[in-house]
Amino acid sequence: MRKELWSGLLVAGMLLAAAGPAHAELGRTLYGKRGVWTLGGELDLDVDWSKRYKPSKEGSFGNQTTTIDVFPELGYTFVKGFEASIGPRFTYKAGGKEDSTMYGGALSAWYHYHMIGTLFLSTGLRFSMAVGTDKDVNQETDLLEWLLGPRIGLTLSFGGKFGGFLRLAVKYDFGGQDVTTGGNTDRDWIMDLGFVSTLGMFF
Repeated sequence: MRKELWSGLLVAGMLLAAAGPAHAELGRTLYGKRGVWTLGGELDLDVDWSKRYKPSKEGSFGNQTTTIDVFPELGYTFVKGFEASIGPRFTYKAGGKEDSTMYGGALSAWYHYHMIGTLFLSTGLRFSMAVGTDKDVNQETDLLEWLLGPRIGLTLSFGGKFGGFLRLAVKYDFGGQDVTTGGNTDRDWIMDLGFVSTLGMFF
């Protein structure tokens, strides 16, 4: 599945690069420049290739899960190309015995390297935390999760003084999830590979 991810990103890059020159005078004069604000929403999807490793007494690694993360975020470019953003986090997980909804927040840092026209190479790092309750158990189970991981992808900007942007990227997250049931807490280690899409505006 990793090959399919990179192949999809390459195809998306070729399409974005083809569109970039047509808008060479749009967006590039503002996007990624110091003092620019961004407002958008990111959708993260981790499907079969996302594994949540769960140490157990038998030494097994648990089941794969499907995870959907939504990150509305507000960003600010404080130095040319360098952007910091903050926003809430909404997560839905399903797979195996898990079926839960989580809420929290996230902090992100991005660097946008101008390639050609309105096309940028974007690399970032995100830290997020969330809490929730597992729905598929007889007892109430409290969840506390934290994740840290890089992202890399392509961003296409469009518009002039006020414009928009579309980002397609891949991510890898590492973290942990504390699962508390009946006063007992266990930690599951998380390693996720997934696909990220972001649509937003800059001003």
